[in-house]
Amino acid sequence: VIRNNLVCLSVVPDTKERSVDWYGAIDITKAQDVILKGNTVAGSERIAFETNGLSCESTSSDKMEGNVGHSSLHGYRIPAGYGAEDCTKISGFMGYKNLDYGI
Repeated sequence: VIRNNLVCLSVVPDTKERSVDWYGAIDITKAQDVILKGNTVAGSERIAFETNGLSCESTSSDKMEGNVGHSSLHGYRIPAGYGAEDCTKISGFMGYKNLDYGI
């Protein structure tokens, strides 16, 4: 359970990696059965939230809700090769003032 956190000014740790590695301020791509609620990421150099999303068949909408990513490069991202095989559902996220895209 990751709940009610504020993450501010997440930056890439090494300038040599800046163009290669993309970090999520909150990254749960390698976790299973995570509950992600009420979190805010403000000012991430790369990605605010990085997750696998939910399967479209999932009836559980309470696993991810009330999360906000703003003032980042990307607000919410599912990396290539992650997510559900046929259909991935994204819900419970809001993004604003992100440079490239919110969700």
